[in-house]
Amino acid sequence: MRRALIPLFLLCFASFMILGCEPKPQVVIAPISPEIFQFPNGATLPANIPDRAGALGEIAVAAHSRHMAGGPNMAANRESVEIAMDMFYDLSQAQGAGEVTLFFDTGKSTLNPPERDKLEQFLSRIAAESYGRTVHLLIIGSASATGPRELNTKLSTRRVEATLPYVQRMLSGAPYATHPINAMGEMYSPRNVPYEVHKLYQYAQVIAAYGP
Repeated sequence: MRRALIPLFLLCFASFMILGCEPKPQVVIAPISPEIFQFPNGATLPANIPDRAGALGEIAVAAHSRHMAGGPNMAANRESVEIAMDMFYDLSQAQGAGEVTLFFDTGKSTLNPPERDKLEQFLSRIAAESYGRTVHLLIIGSASATGPRELNTKLSTRRVEATLPYVQRMLSGAPYATHPINAMGEMYSPRNVPYEVHKLYQYAQVIAAYGP
C-alpha cells in the first residue's frame, strides 16, 4: 500500500520490534476500458469523473462497510478499501492537500491539546487553500488488535468522531464532506506486541483532497 496508515519512521520502528509480520499483497486496479476502472468488489470509477475525491471517498466507505459486515466477498471488499484509500491519498498528495495523523492515549478517544492544535492548523490551511472547492476528508480511525474486537471498533469510531467538531468549526465557511472509516487498527495491527508498538496504532488519520 502506498498510503501510510502511520508515519513511516514509526513503521520502521515497529518492524524492528516485530518479526515475521505477513506482508500485504500488492493489489492492481483492473481496467474495464481506458475510461473506467473496476475495483475487486465490482465498484467502478470513470477516469474523467468531475469529483474524483468524493467518488473515491464513497467507494472506500461503502467497501469498508461491506467488509465489516462479513460475507463471501470480504477479501474483495478489503482490497477495494485499500485501493480506494491509496488512490485518495495519491490525489491528496498531487493536489498538495496532505494529511495529519493524531495520536490518542491508549483506551482514550479525547484529543490531547498538542494533537488538537495539529488538527486545527491542518484544517485552517486546508480551508484557506480550498478556494471554493469542496473539501473531502477521509478520516481513518484506529485502535489496535489487542483486546476485544467490539471494544476496539467502538473506540476507533469514537476517535473518528472526536475530529468532527473541529472539522465543522474550521470548515464552516467552505463546502466539505467527511468519509469515515474505522477499525483499521483491528485489521492491520499485530497482536501480542510490546506496549511501544501497541500505542502506535492509537490514532486517527485525516487525509484531505479537493473536489470541484
